[in-house]
Amino acid sequence: MKSKGEVYYQDLNNTHADDLDLILNELMEQHGTELTRLAFTYTKNAETAKDIVQNVFIKCYKNLHTFKGNATIKTWLYSITINQCKDYLRSSYFRRVVPIGMRHTDNPKSSSTEKIVLQNNTKQQVDECINKLSAKYKDVIYLYYVQELSLKETGAILGLSIDTVKTRLRRAKEKLKPILQKEDVFYD
Repeated sequence: MKSKGEVYYQDLNNTHADDLDLILNELMEQHGTELTRLAFTYTKNAETAKDIVQNVFIKCYKNLHTFKGNATIKTWLYSITINQCKDYLRSSYFRRVVPIGMRHTDNPKSSSTEKIVLQNNTKQQVDECINKLSAKYKDVIYLYYVQELSLKETGAILGLSIDTVKTRLRRAKEKLKPILQKEDVFYD
């Protein structure tokens, strides 16, 4: 039985174009925000992240009929997003152009309360520390702890076994701890 908000993706080869439109709309509603957050962790630019996610959904629409169901649709979309981000970061355009949102400004926006400022500052410090890790460790930390994916889903997205994901998580935490301590960021 189909629950609310759940789409079944069996036999998409014989799906009518109107049904594919409905499926794509549902996927965009269910996963658009989290995919944009994922893309932002790579690009550090909101507009670029949105563009990448838009391209992800275009690829999804064009290739939805090839989805075999070996993994969940979520892990498939995450994989496409990560690959698109990596392609963007490798592109000559990214190397030549510094997006406006990535430039450091001398006039940061002031927040209304001290608590919000402290929370944002701490989150930013933690994000900066995580970004100092190599991509293989940063990816597992982000997918497992930030996106709260299971070990199996994280492995499927990154093309790794569950044991490899566990090992990378352990090593990532070991590498992150001294970075957090050096930056005087609270570490539990």
